Amino acid sequence: MAAERSSGSVQTLAATGMEAASLDCQQCGAPFTPRRRRRDARFCKPACRARWHAERRAARLVELEHTLARAATLVRELREGRAGQSDTD
Repeated sequence: MAAERSSGSVQTLAATGMEAASLDCQQCGAPFTPRRRRRDARFCKPACRARWHAERRAARLVELEHTLARAATLVRELREGRAGQSDTD
């Protein structure tokens, strides 16, 4: 559910008098209570959000590097006429 808006400003949970369930931060695992009414809150603080996204970017880059290395190997094998053959053949 989207945050409630009043006069163009976002109301915090304390201002609305609503209780929020405690969640666990997806990055550090610390329990936290969302400051705004958001069902999709996943991080206890902006630093955890930034670190989580940075780690995911790094993992995707490593995966891309491995994919490119496999593609380069396949191209080299195709040029040498031995694509799909194992070294034991």
